[in-house]
Amino acid sequence: NTLLVYKVITIKKELQNASKSLEATSDSPALDAEVLLCFMLGISKEKLYSQLENNLTADQLEKYQQLIARRQKNEPVAYITNHKEFYGLDFYVDEKVLIPRPDTEILVEKVIEEYGDITQPKIITDIGTGSGCITVALAKSLPAVKVYAVDISEEALEVAKKNIEKHEIQKQVKLLRGDLLKSLPEKIDIIVSNPPYLAKKRAETIKSGVIDYEPRQALF
Repeated sequence: NTLLVYKVITIKKELQNASKSLEATSDSPALDAEVLLCFMLGISKEKLYSQLENNLTADQLEKYQQLIARRQKNEPVAYITNHKEFYGLDFYVDEKVLIPRPDTEILVEKVIEEYGDITQPKIITDIGTGSGCITVALAKSLPAVKVYAVDISEEALEVAKKNIEKHEIQKQVKLLRGDLLKSLPEKIDIIVSNPPYLAKKRAETIKSGVIDYEPRQALF
């Protein structure tokens, strides 16, 4: 018989180990280690820090180390967990869509600043909706608006649909597959977009965590 030896390790110690192992690939190794452990255990950050002296089981340790190994290969945390926060809302994301960036929240803020007190319906289109983060944030913030969420990628629209249903704004949003404004069926009051913004000649300068994992159609 083969004797398997399992080394007992506390949450605190394994967090330290994971953080150290991510230093070469991550700008925020401690945060990544924490987020991935919370995800694996299915608990909040607050609960994690109340259990630091608890031991991880062999199964938990193996699963966690598999997640850390993926992060060591520069896979974005958002794709490992399938979650990303945007404008205070939680979104499902995967490799079919660009990961929402905090900078993009400015688009939402500017529209709300301009139209936040509207009572008459306005029609917005979100060109290149991707995960639907802009669409969802606007529809949740402005109940009087109708949004056409447009993308050329059928796969991206599948992800946007998940987020629209998750945030229960189906009555305000219509998904359209199309190129830019060509598929819109009526006059639009407001156009918002976070389009592909990189020149292909810059591909070699992009971080591997972006270029190796995020959809090129959404980048270039």
